[in-house]
Amino acid sequence: MQYNGDGDGQRDTEMKHKFTDKFWHKCFEFEISNQTRKYFPLLHAATVSLCLLLLCF
Repeated sequence: MQYNGDGDGQRDTEMKHKFTDKFWHKCFEFEISNQTRKYFPLLHAATVSLCLLLLCF
């Protein structure tokens, strides 16, 4: 990955986060049913944490 300074690097990271947020949002919309809706906040927090860990490495 080419790094052209703070501005470009930050923009790339923001784009990656926007894409990832859309991706997870679609996954959750597809996966969630009425029975699992009460567990959604916990599931969402766990998935976001996992996603952030993957982005860091």
